[in-house]
Amino acid sequence: MQNQLAQLHAEFGIYPKDVFGLPDSQNIISRLSSIPELQYLHHFYLDYQQTYKAQSPKRSNKRSVVKSTSLSRSYELPFVGQSVVQSGHAKYMFVFQGSLQKQEFLSVTVLSCLWPLGSSYLQNDIFDVFWPGRKNIYEHIVKSLGITQAVAKCAYVVNALRIETEDKILALHQNRDLLQREIALLDPELVVLLGGAASKTIGHNAKKEDKGFYRVVPFPTMFDSERNIVTANYHYKKLRKLWAA
Repeated sequence: MQNQLAQLHAEFGIYPKDVFGLPDSQNIISRLSSIPELQYLHHFYLDYQQTYKAQSPKRSNKRSVVKSTSLSRSYELPFVGQSVVQSGHAKYMFVFQGSLQKQEFLSVTVLSCLWPLGSSYLQNDIFDVFWPGRKNIYEHIVKSLGITQAVAKCAYVVNALRIETEDKILALHQNRDLLQREIALLDPELVVLLGGAASKTIGHNAKKEDKGFYRVVPFPTMFDSERNIVTANYHYKKLRKLWAA
């Protein structure tokens, strides 16, 4: 499955050619190698990057420009749960909007690579390097969405905004095409769209045609009005009930 995913991403050219050559201190793939519980993910990324690098010169025909928007400016790897790696099928797919990490780092979407560790993680240095000052945001996301180790095991997590072009309409269609093809590849039972950008990317028609398949919830932010927080918590509660069902 990692080969198919890497080939798809190479076709869209979602990474700059040198992103996998970053120093170990700036590369999340290298950092994960020291966490025993995440060895499966480390090896997944090694195979993924090998295929991506091999396919990229041959396939990338939708090369993106340098990313710099208010919603996305950096490059992040998707997270893939252990059972997804084994079966090629994701029960749950989480789509966040985009990354505001520094461009000179390669990280993982909302550091979801730590989800399999549950509450036992002590990897503070990962936050210091790859998401400085945002450990509390990570914990808020996990708590709001009700992420458990069981959910993480069968989840695929990705950003919606990975391609930027001079033409915003073209960028929207390319990001939508990429996301739809990932859904077809991973065949999830539920797609959780977190925030307006993720919802817009998949499009109104898809959500209308597949009622129940897409679940739109607000992005878990700690900085919002009291009214919006109440509304968001209502959606999160309904989502958490799905995991418990």
